[in-house]
Amino acid sequence: MEIIEELYDRYYEQLRRFALRITRDANQAEELAQETFARAASNVELLNILSEYKRRSWLFSVLKNYNTDLARGKKFEEIFDENLELESACGDPDAKLDAMEMLSKLPPGLRDIVFKRYWLDMTSAEIAGTLTIPDSTVRYHLRTAINFLRRKNKINVEDNLYDEA
Repeated sequence: MEIIEELYDRYYEQLRRFALRITRDANQAEELAQETFARAASNVELLNILSEYKRRSWLFSVLKNYNTDLARGKKFEEIFDENLELESACGDPDAKLDAMEMLSKLPPGLRDIVFKRYWLDMTSAEIAGTLTIPDSTVRYHLRTAINFLRRKNKINVEDNLYDEA
C-alpha cells in the first residue's frame, strides 16, 4: 500500500485540479480524485509493474473515465426522469402506467437490468453480482436501453406528428 501513499502524495493535487477543470465543481472534483485512488488501491499489482510515467497516465485516465461514467449515469437518469416521471409514478397511476409501458418496450434482458437499476435502486455492481456478468456490461446494457427507448420515442413522436396533420 505504500505505492498508493506515494502516488497520493505526488499526484493528488494534480488530479484534483484536473478534475476541477473538467467538472467546474469542487465537490465533484474531490469525489473524482478520491475515487481514482480507491480504484488505484484495488489495482496495486498493476501499478507496481508500470513505470512512473504510465502510473501517472493510468491515474488521469481512471479519473477521466470515471467522470464519463458519472456523466452517462446522470444523463440516463435525467432522461428517465423526463420520460417516465419516476418521482410521480408512485402516486400518479397514469405516470406509473407510462413508466411500465416504456419498460415493456425493452427486450427482456435490458428490461431486467433497467428494472433492477431504477425501480429496485440497485447499483451496477449489485446487478452484475446477481446476474454474474461484469459491471461494465451492466453499464453498457443501461446505455443500450436508453438508446433503444430514444429511438422508440422518436418514432412515436413522429407518428403523432403525422396523426395531427
